[in-house]
Amino acid sequence: ARGWRLGLDPNHRFSLDKMALRTFCRNAELDLCVQSLWDCLDTDRDGAVCMQDVTPKGALALASLRSWSHQKCGSCVAVWDLPALAQSRFQPREKLTSMKKMLTECFMEAVKVEGWPGSAKDRSWKGQAQLCSALDKFHAGMVSKEDLAWLDSWEPPLFLLEEASEEAWNELFGQLLSKYGSPLKAWFHLDMDNTNEVSWSELVAACKKIKFKGNLGAAWRYIDDDASGVISLKEFSSPDFELLMSFKEWASSHFGSVGNAFKNFDKDGSGSLTLGELRRACQRRKWVGEAKMLFDCLGSSPDK
Repeated sequence: ARGWRLGLDPNHRFSLDKMALRTFCRNAELDLCVQSLWDCLDTDRDGAVCMQDVTPKGALALASLRSWSHQKCGSCVAVWDLPALAQSRFQPREKLTSMKKMLTECFMEAVKVEGWPGSAKDRSWKGQAQLCSALDKFHAGMVSKEDLAWLDSWEPPLFLLEEASEEAWNELFGQLLSKYGSPLKAWFHLDMDNTNEVSWSELVAACKKIKFKGNLGAAWRYIDDDASGVISLKEFSSPDFELLMSFKEWASSHFGSVGNAFKNFDKDGSGSLTLGELRRACQRRKWVGEAKMLFDCLGSSPDK
């Protein structure tokens, strides 16, 4: 988190393009393949890397503190003058006297006293260390009013501001099933760039199409429980993921690839498979999965 603030984004734009990343790596004399690094960081393929791409847990903690601060005081800077923080500065530890800065430990204890839920829920919360790292700009164990102003200047994405809700996810998942008929068919409509991952922006676009009116941020937080900014098919629908992986491994072991398997199954050379052709091929080679379920997932109409 501190690396983002000092190294990657010193001008506080909260967004990084590939050229800026390349410049940073060159100045830091990092012998890296910048394109590979970019591909790892730009998970949603939107042409920009943001703080949550570099430090997901840190961004989540910072968003939590920012949201709480704005709800309680109107801004993060205003938190500085809350009674618990003011008292902590008047009674500094280790004879450190400064009204402009305070120890990160004292800051965390003071916002806990004032009711910030991030520290109250879990004192060992992983994101808390990243939060301290981001606010402690110069690695001196201190937080200043300037650091809170930096946090005010950030506009976190919606999904970082919501609490995870299983109810919201179930509502969204149910509407997707109602629209597309099966989880895998819904997945194909969500994964618009065919990367086998669905980003937040892809989900937002898909939900506009189906006119979803529920709490999308809370639904996303429930399914993206690692705050990675993308979801996989395994997270979206574990049964469908297991089905496809089972078929892929079986096809690869018997035919070398899924493509070769389908060519072998297509006895009449029509370029497509009926349910009967697929089922007979799977039975001959003893694939134990559900051929009908696989067929329905892949989107054809079964033969009679």
